[in-house]
Amino acid sequence: MKVILINGSPHADGSTNRALVEVARELNKEG
Repeated sequence: MKVILINGSPHADGSTNRALVEVARELNKEG
């Protein structure tokens, strides 16, 4: 499965980015 994560927040290092980084990390673990 391919997944694309899009961050539309104007805050580059905000909470949305942190959440997306965590989701990406977990998805990468699963392969």
